[in-house]
Amino acid sequence: MESTKGDEADLLSPIIDRLVSSYLHSPKARSDIILPQFTHRVALARAWQIPPGSRVLDIGCGQSESSLVLAEFVGPDGHVTGIDTAPHDYGSPFTIGEAQSYIKKSTYGQRIEFLQTDAARLLSSGEQGAGQATPGPTFDRAVLSHSLWYFEDFESISSLFRVLSNAGIRRVHVADYSYEASLPEQVPHVLASRAQALVHASRPPHPMGEDEPNIRAAPHPTKVIEIALAEGYTLLREDRITPGPGLRDGHWESEYVQTAGFRDSVARKGLDAESTAEVLALVEQVEQACGQMQAQGCDLVRTMDVWCATFELK
Repeated sequence: MESTKGDEADLLSPIIDRLVSSYLHSPKARSDIILPQFTHRVALARAWQIPPGSRVLDIGCGQSESSLVLAEFVGPDGHVTGIDTAPHDYGSPFTIGEAQSYIKKSTYGQRIEFLQTDAARLLSSGEQGAGQATPGPTFDRAVLSHSLWYFEDFESISSLFRVLSNAGIRRVHVADYSYEASLPEQVPHVLASRAQALVHASRPPHPMGEDEPNIRAAPHPTKVIEIALAEGYTLLREDRITPGPGLRDGHWESEYVQTAGFRDSVARKGLDAESTAEVLALVEQVEQACGQMQAQGCDLVRTMDVWCATFELK
């Protein structure tokens, strides 16, 4: 399905407006960046079918667009805890700390708690809110909304699902890119993502730095399913969403791999000759795909389809 069009979009408009007004952003970015982002996040939450009253753990919440949308869906009787390990001064043009502080002062503020931690520390300690311990699982579901691609490797994703399973989190909702293109304009994004994921997978081991790219482990949906099943979950349902043209991630990633800066970074990563050649071949395919689009009068690369799934603990 495509998010979101026609009469359906008109019905969602008051919700989107309420969410956007609760989110710190530049007015110049409202139409081109912020509105499409929230429209997409709402489409994901609807696909997950999160009921009112849920207590949700939002893992890797970042600037917290996802946490805001989840707070809308859980309603006044539900609660969202957004966690991220990034420091509060991380982010631009507004930091994570600034964005989260703004949300806490909004109409959704009482429904949301933000913690600088990871799932393992949070769930092993029973920590909630102001550090008060609570016995047993605090949450009935966890959300991984466009966060798995940031993980360092598949083992860290397996470890997370193991933590959630051991904590008794009954449902886990996942959304990330599918490596699938239902439109020709999405093909460059698929190829660009494969190129960046290959760079990350092929480079020699090294400490994480501040300049780490957005695309790291970048698991295919089949790999996520394999990991979840191995840690005691079953696949309850899955769907694919075609983002609207306003979601610009695919355009940005495709532009990036065609820059001299990306080629220079590949040279610095210490890849072997075979991997380097494979990455550069993918970049060439991106350039060819973009050239074919431009020849047909289309300059905007579309973001690839997004896979969204719900897992249930056995």
